[in-house]
Amino acid sequence: MLSVAGGKWTTFRHIGRTVMNKLAALPGHPLAEDMEPISHLPKKLPLPGIANPNAVAHRLLIDGGTPGPRMSADTARHLATHYGSLSFDIARMANENPALAERIHPDAPEIWAQVAYARDHEWAETADDVLRRRTTLTIRGLATDEIRAGVESMLGDRD
Repeated sequence: MLSVAGGKWTTFRHIGRTVMNKLAALPGHPLAEDMEPISHLPKKLPLPGIANPNAVAHRLLIDGGTPGPRMSADTARHLATHYGSLSFDIARMANENPALAERIHPDAPEIWAQVAYARDHEWAETADDVLRRRTTLTIRGLATDEIRAGVESMLGDRD
């Protein structure tokens, strides 16, 4: 097993290509003689969710991204700037389950669908992972014990 750390989204392809080429060249690799360098991987590919945040926020405000209730302007803007076009997946979750459309804290734009999305699609396993790295709640000083308990409960509810 090999772990690579320290790369950013903008360099992950280069790091991955370099590591795979070095691994393929190691003695004893079953494909070392037959394998060409991994140059066929795309050098440029849009990042997941890349989209104009203004356009995404506008669509979320107009129709919620899917049939269902419209969301508040600050939540739409927050989702658009943090998730890009992936915001529509979160909006869909909120539309399918109205409890997920509720704000995590009344003074912040985050909604419970973001916690469910982090659990189901981003491999979040701890409340700290969600509150510190996937929301702005900790940095805003809003990650109360009650909110932490709610996040932990949702992380434990794997459908």
